[in-house]
Amino acid sequence: MKLLTLLFSFFTVVYLSINFYNKKNTNDSVAIGADSNQVFFPIILNNELLDIEKAWKELKNARASDDVIDGKKEPQNKNLTFQLDEKKYTLYGIFSADQNGFALIMDENNKLIKLAKGEKLADDITLLSLQSDKISFDKNNQIIEFKLFERKNNAKN
Repeated sequence: MKLLTLLFSFFTVVYLSINFYNKKNTNDSVAIGADSNQVFFPIILNNELLDIEKAWKELKNARASDDVIDGKKEPQNKNLTFQLDEKKYTLYGIFSADQNGFALIMDENNKLIKLAKGEKLADDITLLSLQSDKISFDKNNQIIEFKLFERKNNAKN
């Protein structure tokens, strides 16, 4: 068995060596060295846009022009915007660390307000509670709640 393995290994090495030597000789005739006088220029590519790329750019430009109003780009705000006492506020986040939770709220003057539970947003508006799905305010003993995430379902089930 050892003799058979040895013979098979020997013939494999000889076969691979012959193939390697033959491929090396054929590649030498095709290969161009540094002393060659031939010059190859790169292929000039067609830089025209595809039809799908043109359509995509048109849509992108149309969306960009829709976002611009009176020369100013409207910010795309994905945060919750709510209104209290004729003032608009934007909720930027709720942060909770055990009992020391707070909310970051920006008013319409772009002033960022850190509001903890029990603090006043305005003279008669107090932050009542912070929960994972809603934020509650107390305005003259009336509870006002704003839901953070509402499921929008188009299907009528």
